[in-house]
Amino acid sequence: MALYGPFPAGLQLHTALKIVRRIFPYRDSKCRPISLEVQSQRGLEVEPQRPKPCFNRQIGLCPGVCTGEISKQEYGKTIRHIRLFFEGKKARLLKLLEREMKTAAQRQEFERAGEYKRQLFALRHIQDVALLRTTNNQLPTTNFRIEAYDLSHFGGREIVGAMTVVVDNRSTPNEYRLFKLRGLRGQHEAAGLQEILRRRFAHPEWPLPQLIVVDGNEVQKQVAEVELTKLGYTIPVLAVVKDEKHRPRDIIGFEELGMKDKGLKMSILLANSEAHRFALKFQRRKRDIIY
Repeated sequence: MALYGPFPAGLQLHTALKIVRRIFPYRDSKCRPISLEVQSQRGLEVEPQRPKPCFNRQIGLCPGVCTGEISKQEYGKTIRHIRLFFEGKKARLLKLLEREMKTAAQRQEFERAGEYKRQLFALRHIQDVALLRTTNNQLPTTNFRIEAYDLSHFGGREIVGAMTVVVDNRSTPNEYRLFKLRGLRGQHEAAGLQEILRRRFAHPEWPLPQLIVVDGNEVQKQVAEVELTKLGYTIPVLAVVKDEKHRPRDIIGFEELGMKDKGLKMSILLANSEAHRFALKFQRRKRDIIY
């Protein structure tokens, strides 16, 4: 068994594991490997029982050990990649991934080659784990840009999304953006958030935010983090949790990032409130036109 460290603080280890898992998804104790009974059904003429994916598989943090989507050999490669990363052998890991990407492309396994390409891009753009100290010293004192995202729908139809911007504690409505989610059916907030982020970061001409705020809970936060990693960004994500009256109850990740500034907290809540208002206003207007 390999041991890694020391990590001066538990927060650094937690942050490192979250970043690594977004690049190289792995299973945890909540993921039950596919049973031998289900495995034995594969190759038979009968339709095998479809295993239920674990929670982390549903949000992209498990490679599908629970559903049989990844072989034992492929999962072994993932663990080897993680070991190389924690052993500080980043250069070796990059060369290994480049070689595997080229091999997959030659075999016309384009989906796998694309996954290797995503991992390479993410690895080249993250900081060294030892330097990942998320404290206030890393946050700029001026031009601090917060982007908040929210979705609105009418009975699962006419789904729209909104992006709002707050810079230095002030909202900037001229930079707000609206998204019509045409390909989404039903109340799939995770898929809607993924689509919004993909479309937003397809615009390199827009200034990058220092902080992203989503409406929801840990699920929405992790979905956004996974999608950002796929896109090659390591921007911190916070989630604003609401109570039964839709009032802010908690900000997931606020204390974890070492944020204690009350003004910054107010900016986060402002951005979140504006995103909800903007999305709802647009959705209602769209509904009035249609109905």
